[in-house]
Amino acid sequence: MTARLKQWLAGEREKLAGLPRREQLRYIWDYYKLYLTAFAALLLIGGTTAWHLATTPSENWFFACFANTTVNLGEGSGFYDGFASWAGYDLKEKNLVFEDQLYCRPSTNPMGDTYYELLVAYLEAGTLDVVLMEEAELVALGETGRLIDLRDARTEDLCTSCEDRLVYVTSSEGEEIPVGIDLSDTALAAEAYGGDCVLGVSANVPHPDQVSVFLSYLLEGGAS
Repeated sequence: MTARLKQWLAGEREKLAGLPRREQLRYIWDYYKLYLTAFAALLLIGGTTAWHLATTPSENWFFACFANTTVNLGEGSGFYDGFASWAGYDLKEKNLVFEDQLYCRPSTNPMGDTYYELLVAYLEAGTLDVVLMEEAELVALGETGRLIDLRDARTEDLCTSCEDRLVYVTSSEGEEIPVGIDLSDTALAAEAYGGDCVLGVSANVPHPDQVSVFLSYLLEGGAS
């Protein structure tokens, strides 16, 4: 503690010592209410944050990004609750994350686009399972190598079962690589994408076994 601070504290104590208790409280409030209010707010925010950290699960059941839609598909929506129930997820045990506030166009020059950079971060960090967007945009994203080749061992069953729905990108060697599953005939596509919707799986997919569960929900009418 510096000498100046000690001197200031001594002066404040001297002022308070000569006042009745009620006047002491009034003095403290009049001169320090901004500091007291800020301190109380910090305590409230800190307590709320600590509570959320203690009660919110740290792991995910599944994480899907619905890019370029204005339809509410996130937490609290009928779509979100319907899938959680369909999949049998206990949301007290793990999280279900539906990101529906991300708008980007990989088919244009997306560098510097905050939303695109966020999508890339999700994909490269291995936190995102699937991304849904218009076919042209998903193909452009697939050309960056951030979507799995659906022939991969983690998704080969999907490649077989959805053979008539596959969407491809062409490699620099001219090879056709399946990176998307066309969902344009689903209720979700009609409602959220005007009938143009393709699903891609992250090259770093953390929950490959849950992708088939999600597709079943979409293709078997659970999302209608």
